[in-house]
Amino acid sequence: MDPYLVLDVSECSDDATIRRAYLAAVKDNPPDHNPDRFREINAAWDRIKDTKSRAEFELFNAEPGISSPFEALVNAHRYSRNTRRTPPSFSALKEFLQQCSKTKK
Repeated sequence: MDPYLVLDVSECSDDATIRRAYLAAVKDNPPDHNPDRFREINAAWDRIKDTKSRAEFELFNAEPGISSPFEALVNAHRYSRNTRRTPPSFSALKEFLQQCSKTKK
């Protein structure tokens, strides 16, 4: 599942745009009318709702077989050069990697 396709937003969208798309999708697909679609929309929202979530999705879910945060950063950098995506900010990546190192202890 590509969360960007589910929410019908660009990969370069900001938090506000993604939130508006999420709210519109939930409004059009309430849980009592279409529970499967509603779950899909919520799962997509959880994966890309903010900068940290998008960085995590881009680094670890976009390409299979990534075994370390460093390898994920290298792959994300290579990928962002070959596409027109804006890579996550340095501070977002730094915070994300700090959280990764805390969870391994």
